[in-house]
Amino acid sequence: MENFNLNSRILMFAVCSSIEYDLRMFISKSDTTLEIPEQLVSKAKSRNKKGNLIPSFDNHNLKLLEELDLGDLHSIVSNNQAHFKLNLDTKDKFDEIFTKVIPIRNRVMHSRPLEFADRSILEDALKNLDTIIPSVLWNELKNIRKKILENPSQILIDTPIDSGDNYNQSGMYHNLPLPEFDDTGFVGRRRDINELTKLILNHKSQIITIVGNGGFGKTALAIKCLYDIIDNPLTSERFDAMIWVSLKTKSLTAGEFTNINNAIKTADDMYSTIQESMVKDTGNIQKDILTFMESFNTLLIIDNLETLTTEEVINFLKEIPDNSKVLITSRNGVGELETRYKLSPLDSNDSETYFRLLCQYYGLDLYKRNKNDLKKLLKEDLFSSPLYIKWFVTSISFGAAEQSLISNKDKIIEFSMSNIVERLTDQQKEILHLFLVQGVPLGYGEIDFYLASRKVDIASDINVLSTTSMLELKSSKYQINKMAKEYLSLYDPPQNQFVQYINGKRNELNQILQSIQLNKEASPFFPTNLFAFLEDSSKKIAAYYLNQALSYSKEKQWEKAYHYINKAQEISPGYFEVYKIRGFVNAENRNIYEAIDSYRIAVESAETNFQKATVYYAFSKFYKDKMSDAESAFEMITNADANYPNSREILLEKVRILIYLVRYQEAESTLLRISPTEHDTEKYKNMYASRYADLCIRKGQQYSKRDFLKQVDLIEQALEIIEKLETIDRGTTSVLAKALCDLAHIGFDPSAKLLFERKFIQHFSIIVNNTNQVINKLKSTILERSKFYDPEIIDLAERLGKNFKSEARTIKNDSEGIIVTLKDRFGFLTNSFGDYYFNVIELRYMNAMVGDHITFEPNNYGERKSAKNINLSIDKSKR
Repeated sequence: MENFNLNSRILMFAVCSSIEYDLRMFISKSDTTLEIPEQLVSKAKSRNKKGNLIPSFDNHNLKLLEELDLGDLHSIVSNNQAHFKLNLDTKDKFDEIFTKVIPIRNRVMHSRPLEFADRSILEDALKNLDTIIPSVLWNELKNIRKKILENPSQILIDTPIDSGDNYNQSGMYHNLPLPEFDDTGFVGRRRDINELTKLILNHKSQIITIVGNGGFGKTALAIKCLYDIIDNPLTSERFDAMIWVSLKTKSLTAGEFTNINNAIKTADDMYSTIQESMVKDTGNIQKDILTFMESFNTLLIIDNLETLTTEEVINFLKEIPDNSKVLITSRNGVGELETRYKLSPLDSNDSETYFRLLCQYYGLDLYKRNKNDLKKLLKEDLFSSPLYIKWFVTSISFGAAEQSLISNKDKIIEFSMSNIVERLTDQQKEILHLFLVQGVPLGYGEIDFYLASRKVDIASDINVLSTTSMLELKSSKYQINKMAKEYLSLYDPPQNQFVQYINGKRNELNQILQSIQLNKEASPFFPTNLFAFLEDSSKKIAAYYLNQALSYSKEKQWEKAYHYINKAQEISPGYFEVYKIRGFVNAENRNIYEAIDSYRIAVESAETNFQKATVYYAFSKFYKDKMSDAESAFEMITNADANYPNSREILLEKVRILIYLVRYQEAESTLLRISPTEHDTEKYKNMYASRYADLCIRKGQQYSKRDFLKQVDLIEQALEIIEKLETIDRGTTSVLAKALCDLAHIGFDPSAKLLFERKFIQHFSIIVNNTNQVINKLKSTILERSKFYDPEIIDLAERLGKNFKSEARTIKNDSEGIIVTLKDRFGFLTNSFGDYYFNVIELRYMNAMVGDHITFEPNNYGERKSAKNINLSIDKSKR
């Protein structure tokens, strides 16, 4: 049996491949279209594992032809001689040659024993095929023939030959290194290969950076794409030269990371090395390089650029001539100059395939394990990284224990991450530490919230970390790369002070959100109450900032209010509350058009009918309270009711507007539909009573002076509605004061006067501490009609609007004070020593009122100050 001759087989393989390639090109480039026979289509489909055959099954479908053997290609040409413009004589010669070559091809390709005449037959075809069958171009065959005649070693190795001839068959000069994946071949990444190849070949992306963590296979991907470009006649003419320089400082050998001797560590060394592959002329290294790249269409490849700082090369990259390009592999990008191609870990299928092939190469059966266990090993322990996988397999092949490798990954983690982390600023490290502390993906808004007070430019820092692949953006959330997480946990963990700071910020956020949630549940339609969206982190942070904006708006600090609204919008631009609150703040700041526009956007941004109803409610209050436009207010509140029917809060606001529009009957019929029950809250009962009482007051105001008794009846009805409440809140107190004010105008009538005086004294303690315009109007009305009222009423009226607490603080005697609060069963009095609680049974005089100057005996009630034996001060003038 003939000995297996590897070198002969490789040469023969090259010849067979060239013939097959040229014939395939001949068929695919035919001027007319020929349908491929069904049996060959089926054969091609069965071989095409990835299912990427294009739908047309004709001779122009190169992907289909690539799945067919030399024998299949021969049959297509032979059976369609007229189509391919072969005369009978040429066809006969064609059949005669391929009848001999096809069996040889099969033996060469499939490692079958070669027969005695195979070499000579193939040599004859190599010498004469282009002459015998001139219809086919045979370009690839001619190239192989030239190599074999002039220097056959070119077929055995891919590196430049000893003579210094660094040109490939197309005439392109290059100094590309040997691939480092010959143990398995290049595995997977078809999409990456296609996309990166397009970037390299296009005429737009001048600086391309393959970015990814150490060990992801950036260099291997670059080499694969570059050789594919060189070996493809359709692409090999894109560049005149490919110049490679590597800045790698360590390599993986026998499972260990070792330093590379004479590694390039400075920019000057890098430029000198590049220049060695180019023409030396001026003595100015960088100028020589740029001159060469201007003279020739050059692809300069800089491998492992992270070894140098970006600043050292950025100016050089800016000077690259338009006709040339630079391809960079790096663990971090070079900024805005580049088109960045981010390389991710291998997908699960590719990582499993690579692991299995490596194991088989080293004679290991590590891949023969439970699929779930294998997936965990590759993804969680080895990060789906080609380098990690190779380190793991080769280490075991040299005797390392598997569990020991998994437990002690610090060396490879340091190799992959140290060059990146060492170049980060303290601020950028804090962002990474935030992810370690929080333990979950974070949106930009969350990062900004936690670190804004400590950082100058959060967005810039996040961008830097993204270029290093330490942060990855997925579904609008950033997450820390697992390798970065493990490296920081091992070598640079967060300090206690930082952890405590983040915890404090988290607590602050949660407290604010709880408050927002409580307010929304208590009164969902109140214009400044917010939906916090606790399930959406971006909207949570936006709600926090909107809450801050409302606080500044109350203080009329408009610039700060808009600042926080803008921050909320940046974080969550689709969040309808941003525009609702912007509308409210604009209204408070009298930016009328901006308010209207913001409310309209809020309506459009709202996602549910309930949300739209809350916006329409706020919009309605804007038109009513800020614009006095009741018609537009009614339109908005009607829209709110349509979006969320039968809401009593919406209907109460609708009643308010109907009253303003003098549509009293509609208002009353609406009120009757929503009357409170015993189970309703005091808040709702107050809201209802306020509306109904206001309706009675407004109806009374339509009567003329001669019909004043009808007005008195309606005012009394309003007072009775209010008096049915167990407690009267501040809003209802204003309506109460309004009723008393209208009643005070009718003091000329004895019965109205008596009713007023009785009700005024009865409710004085409720209204006296209010300071709104209605109280001031009540006070002025009484004083203007003082001739109708008793001195006691005039005295009480003069107390309205006074700040008794401030006055009481001036009293230095510890047994004197002023009553500042008075309820049914208790009250408070005040002096310069503080506030004193008292029970009404301690009052030693009749008809006590807020504002009374009194004497008392200090006492203690539990842990707070209290008073007893309270008497009216002898100095009557103080009343």
